[in-house]
Amino acid sequence: MFLSNFSFSKLIFKVTKLFLVLWLLYLLSSNRIEQFNTLNYSQLNTKIFHEGTTLNLVIAHPDDEVMFFAPTLLQLDNLMPLSIPINVICFSNGDAQGLGEKRQHELQSSIHALIQNQRQTNVTVLHFQDGNDQIWDIDQMTQYLPQNDHQAFLTFDSHGVSGHKNHIACHNAVWNLKNTNNNVTILTLDSIHHSLLAKYTFFIIDLVKLYWNLWKDQQQPQWESHDKITFFNAYSQYILAYSTMLNAHKSQVVWFRYGWWAFSRFVFSNHLKITT
Repeated sequence: MFLSNFSFSKLIFKVTKLFLVLWLLYLLSSNRIEQFNTLNYSQLNTKIFHEGTTLNLVIAHPDDEVMFFAPTLLQLDNLMPLSIPINVICFSNGDAQGLGEKRQHELQSSIHALIQNQRQTNVTVLHFQDGNDQIWDIDQMTQYLPQNDHQAFLTFDSHGVSGHKNHIACHNAVWNLKNTNNNVTILTLDSIHHSLLAKYTFFIIDLVKLYWNLWKDQQQPQWESHDKITFFNAYSQYILAYSTMLNAHKSQVVWFRYGWWAFSRFVFSNHLKITT
């Protein structure tokens, strides 16, 4: 029994030490992460972002923008020309618990905190009924999306990250628009649905990939194909997103949110598929 407890204690010590080493490496990697994001954006910029483009974030609930899309929003706000506005379309006010009006104001505060470069932003909150048991009318949703050309849409993939039907409806509405207007571009967030381990190992996988690719080719630290891209938050950006969640979305700060911000990969990195 004593030996068993001793071995368990040694294991905990080793795991803790590894955890601290990984966080130290992450802290020291800001310049490499910035270089990585800049190179990835240059790939995206040639496809999408030019004069007259609008970036539309299409989400289901207030707090989706920071819980799932913060790495992309922070990097694009930093790298895109200021002439490109960001338009947030949120299809519900998150009123499942009677907090809709409060959560609507929280979304405004969150966008104000995340988008810091004096960029033109617009937040539209619609009133589709929040709830995983709610079936939203896709054709009706599509009518609320900008119909003109030169629009880029950022939204969930067909798995909706958590399998939430409201998230999936956002994906379907954007693709419904794409079927009638081929001149729009869609960036879909990879739900990483194939592996819980990959989904909840915070920044480990992306940090290993970053250093592996830098070791192979110092000039081009990328690992994506031509139709995929990754944005990776440096530590300071992760802290900004985390503080935005805590301060702007106070009504949503319950115990399991802390676990999400400790282990979820989505608060550290976003893997996006590009469809032009």
